[in-house]
Amino acid sequence: MKRQFEVGDRVWLKSGSPALTVRDIRLTPDDQLVVLCEWFADGERQGLELVEACFTLTEPPARA
Repeated sequence: MKRQFEVGDRVWLKSGSPALTVRDIRLTPDDQLVVLCEWFADGERQGLELVEACFTLTEPPARA
């Protein structure tokens, strides 16, 4: 399965988010790629794990 992202890439949620850094990519038993991302908010590390389709390499436009 071809990956869209590599560890260390800067990505965003398609629905909008701060810049996130890809920390790990895993293949689930049902053959879905899951991306683990991290970012810092208020000086604390945060984490998020979602399927690859939720992310983009292009920063979404700012919402009004």
